[in-house]
Amino acid sequence: MKKKNIIFLVGFMGSGKTTLGKALAVKLNLKFLDTDERIIQLENQPIDEIFNKNGEDYFRSLESEVLKEICFNNESRVISTGGGFPCFNDNMTKMLNSGFVVYISADPTTLYNRLENDSKRPLLKSNSNLREYIVDSLMKREPIYKRAHLILDASELPHSILNQISQGWKNF
Repeated sequence: MKKKNIIFLVGFMGSGKTTLGKALAVKLNLKFLDTDERIIQLENQPIDEIFNKNGEDYFRSLESEVLKEICFNNESRVISTGGGFPCFNDNMTKMLNSGFVVYISADPTTLYNRLENDSKRPLLKSNSNLREYIVDSLMKREPIYKRAHLILDASELPHSILNQISQGWKNF
């Protein structure tokens, strides 16, 4: 089987995918892509405006288009996905078939502490009880996230996470 040259980082918003992804790309000398940033670039507007003007379904369709673009390009890269990215339109299956998928797992308390003052994320703005939203969403999303090739705990030291991803990808 041909080595799959894309590393996808999945997990709930606030788990550290973008921060880890940038560092991993440097460590492995690969390009980095954040799917939310790519959508902002394509639509020429912030994520919350896309949600407000066109709704979540439209946004999820954009995510699927970005995934097609990534897989078609087939360039070696580290991809940080949005929290819901793997959970819609069978995106997780497509990622599992196109690259090495790593779930960065974080517990609800950690996520709450990281997200409680975040005003940029549209799904947080529309939910009055953040802690309940995190717990409910994680319960729905975790079975999908856990299909990843590798599951790591976000509370580990960043260099340890990066080393584990590098080793896992090398052995993939």
